[in-house]
Amino acid sequence: MFPRYLTVLFAVSLLASAALAAEAAAPADRELSPRGRAILAYFQQLSESPDLQLVSGQFCGWSGIAKLDELAQIHDATGQWPAMIGLDYCRFKQGEATIDSQPPNKLALAYWSDGGLVTISWHAPNPAKPDGGGLKETGMKIADLLSPGPTHDRWIKSLDQVAAGLQELQAA
Repeated sequence: MFPRYLTVLFAVSLLASAALAAEAAAPADRELSPRGRAILAYFQQLSESPDLQLVSGQFCGWSGIAKLDELAQIHDATGQWPAMIGLDYCRFKQGEATIDSQPPNKLALAYWSDGGLVTISWHAPNPAKPDGGGLKETGMKIADLLSPGPTHDRWIKSLDQVAAGLQELQAA
């Protein structure tokens, strides 16, 4: 696993690269909400600023163990709140990987309500394994993923669960 600071640095680098490439480009989604347009404009102005500016964030954990406690420690040490938090829909429990969007969504909505930005990730369980396996599971064949059968069914169920979690955030 990457240390948290490398993960944050990587995410910031990606956002900065995207902002530079966008250069006040119109959003890909023509129906993007006014709030979404304001966030896009914020990232675009970072790349245009003569000052060195970046967005700092903190990964807050996976479903079931995610929490915002470290954010207060960061604030106490720096006087600043992270602009963005990261949360993951995967839940690891006793060697089994499942999807649970409810705990991360609760934290995401709380941070968003306080004016923070949120990114959601998903460490997808291995659909070839009935229990989802762990982070380093192998043995999944793309043909099985795309063809009707148990692996395909588990994959589609996973996608549906992630989509439902994202739709909950969108609705909120």
